[in-house]
Amino acid sequence: MTMNKEEYLEIIELLAKNDNIVQAHKIASNWNHVKWHIEWDFWIDFEKVIEQEYKILEIQKFSSDLLTRIIHYARNRNPWYGIMFQFAEKDDYSVCIFIERSLGDIYYGLVLIDNNGKREISNDKRFDELAEQVAEFAEWGREDLWIGGNFLEPRINFEVFGNEETLKLVNQEVRAKFIHQNWQRIKEFIEKCKLLI
Repeated sequence: MTMNKEEYLEIIELLAKNDNIVQAHKIASNWNHVKWHIEWDFWIDFEKVIEQEYKILEIQKFSSDLLTRIIHYARNRNPWYGIMFQFAEKDDYSVCIFIERSLGDIYYGLVLIDNNGKREISNDKRFDELAEQVAEFAEWGREDLWIGGNFLEPRINFEVFGNEETLKLVNQEVRAKFIHQNWQRIKEFIEKCKLLI
């Protein structure tokens, strides 16, 4: 709807070459499958990197079923999943990092889990001081079940699936570089958090 005449003519010219229109139709017809596989590859590759140093928890872990529901269905959509792992223990709770998909940009942050695997402990007033300290090096502070955290950079959004940075993740080398850079940022975040616990 916002395409101007010049852009429209440029696209028509591109589609008229060779069998580009046939290929474009094939891509458009399978766009949801493309989205599913790009996101799946992202989570699998990120998991492999994290598993070299930490054990992945099953709490809110991504799965093929969750991806299928969020990408292919209109109902029963749950976009709040990702990868969680514990990096420390304090008293009766686990100190964890959670990399989470949502309806917006993907982010990671500090969460606290009780012995029953519940995140509600992060809302406990006992951790107000910790949240204030984490806020000094986090992009966002205390929020619902979070102590604080940051967005992956550059920002990616599997829900909208239209920004250039998200689309580039189809390329394995680009995806690997993105994961590596963000993993380094997450590890720096972990080291700062360890000093507070």
